[in-house]
Amino acid sequence: MSGFIDYGSGAARTDPEEPYAFIQWKGTDVCMDFHCECGEHNHFDGDFAYVVQCAACGQEWEMPVYVYPRKRGAQTYEGHEAKLMDGDDED
Repeated sequence: MSGFIDYGSGAARTDPEEPYAFIQWKGTDVCMDFHCECGEHNHFDGDFAYVVQCAACGQEWEMPVYVYPRKRGAQTYEGHEAKLMDGDDED
């Protein structure tokens, strides 16, 4: 799991042909650096990023809707404070 959250590390970052995105959430908007398989580095700020298009090659990419979390551990940055989620109480 080393490098799971770290920008620029992990299995996907060793293959320049493998596309990936680095995201930061701003409310419901996303700030995203997207690295296309063509080698172009694109940037997107906004909402409704269900499908994004590379500025260089024109390839359209459907963005995933699932994020796979991991348990906090020794490699977690100290400055990242836990946010308490609301329970999903069904009445």
